[in-house]
Amino acid sequence: NTSSTLLLELGSLFLRNIAAAGSEFADEAVSGVTLIIKGMNEHPDSVGVQREACGALWSLAANSERCKERILVAGGVDSIIHCMEHNTFVSEIQNYGREAFHQLVG
Repeated sequence: NTSSTLLLELGSLFLRNIAAAGSEFADEAVSGVTLIIKGMNEHPDSVGVQREACGALWSLAANSERCKERILVAGGVDSIIHCMEHNTFVSEIQNYGREAFHQLVG
């Protein structure tokens, strides 16, 4: 459900932490990628959603080739760029977004 910003924020944080635990866990989280990106696109003004979504995409891309591919196919790079442009003064978003971008496009 992408209508709840709190659920998106906490869900993204959970997926980020799961992915960081190891690639086998990150691979299992691949189904959440599309929901994260959809939430980012639907809530561009929610700093919490944007911050945790960028962190999750970074962690998922860093720990799983399956997630990396899904992020690329689902338009995650464009969502990250838009997020960073929309939140230029939020250092965590800038850092997470930059790291996610580098994981995805090198």
